[in-house]
Amino acid sequence: MPNSRNTPLKTGRFLGIHSIPAYISTIFLAEYENALLLLDAGCKCDVKRVVDFIKHGLNRPISDLKLVISSHTHPDHAGGIQYFRKRYGIPVAGPHNLNDWYSGFGGYIQHKVDTALGYWVAKVYNRKFEDMFYGRSYELDFKLRDGIRLPFFSDWTVYETPGHTSHDIVVHNRKEKILYVGDLCLMVNGKFIPPFPVSYPEVMKKSLKKIESLRSEKVLLAHGGFLTPRKLTTITEAIAKQICRGIPKHLKPLTHFEGINGEAHRKP
Repeated sequence: MPNSRNTPLKTGRFLGIHSIPAYISTIFLAEYENALLLLDAGCKCDVKRVVDFIKHGLNRPISDLKLVISSHTHPDHAGGIQYFRKRYGIPVAGPHNLNDWYSGFGGYIQHKVDTALGYWVAKVYNRKFEDMFYGRSYELDFKLRDGIRLPFFSDWTVYETPGHTSHDIVVHNRKEKILYVGDLCLMVNGKFIPPFPVSYPEVMKKSLKKIESLRSEKVLLAHGGFLTPRKLTTITEAIAKQICRGIPKHLKPLTHFEGINGEAHRKP
């Protein structure tokens, strides 16, 4: 496995972004002439989807995948990272405090709840059962902090955007004006909504403000797909308003299982 240095890599020309329909999200793959970058690993059951897309959709070897990142430790974002690492020897990266969320007894409970919520989303989407059970901790080859460049892919910058959890990140490609927001913003039925849960509402409002200054002609949502907004504030202001309104009535029963109501066992 590589060390924590930002090892030079001749990625070649940027070719574009591919979206891969996953179990309960959309996974994005950045393609270069000599390399591939996976923006979130998806669920455990999504690893095969990604590998098949690379091999058969792009007709490229899996060895071209040089880095897999996780924006935060929920099953549809971090569930697959250890499988890419162990099965294929691909380096993985995530927030420096990624493993804090599920540490201790409170983290053990949180992990069970988050897994159950993942299956609840799958039921809402009418998905057949697939295995999304995943571990509580991860071996990261690279620990990501605010303002650093992604290992191997210096055209992507990391920004810490907690709120949904204590450790969410987004990544921004300044040259291509592409922003991947993970779960910071969602779009459902044509409407912008916050993720569930918003563990830290006031912190999340600051995170939304933080990304407004990033020049982005394409915004990638793990739940919502590609967007080409005229102004990023169109998205962030809509999400902020929803946060101010509080948790929708149909989701309030879930807060008893999540055990938060604005708090969580790990603070950013």
